[in-house]
Amino acid sequence: MKIGDLVMPTQRAQTQLALLNMHPWDNIGPGVVLGFSAGEVVVYWNEEFSSELEYISQLEVINDCT
Repeated sequence: MKIGDLVMPTQRAQTQLALLNMHPWDNIGPGVVLGFSAGEVVVYWNEEFSSELEYISQLEVINDCT
C-alpha cells in the first residue's frame, strides 16, 4: 500500500462497522491513500471524510497507483 492507491475497507471491517451502524460504505466508495501517520493510513474518502486515519489491517488495495 502506498500514496495514491485506491482502497476499500476489507469485507470483515465492513461487516463489523455495519453491526455498529457506522459508515454506509456503499454510499462512500473507494478512498485514496494520502499518506501514513503513526503506522496507520491516512485516507481521503470524500469531502465529509477528507483525511481519516484508518487501521492498515482493515483496508485492501483495489487499484495500485503504479
